[in-house]
Amino acid sequence: MTSLLQYVKAEQKDRVHTINHYEHVEQSDPVEAEVQRSTVAAHLRGIDERVTQAIDMLARLPRFQRKIRAQIGQFTLSVLPLFMSQ
Repeated sequence: MTSLLQYVKAEQKDRVHTINHYEHVEQSDPVEAEVQRSTVAAHLRGIDERVTQAIDMLARLPRFQRKIRAQIGQFTLSVLPLFMSQ
């Protein structure tokens, strides 16, 4: 379970870095940000898919699965909508 939490943490770190970079580009070069928008959104969806797949592997341990989903679910849901409105 520790390894899974570390993996999810690494994916979330990638998510934060991607969003921060996109916001920087958006402020400095809005035209380039619009060009990158779909790529960034696809990258964020990929992160979500990988994390979901990793957590789904815990299906045989529902107590742990619920605990981990609760820990990461709110963060994921609060960030992704920024890029889904295309």
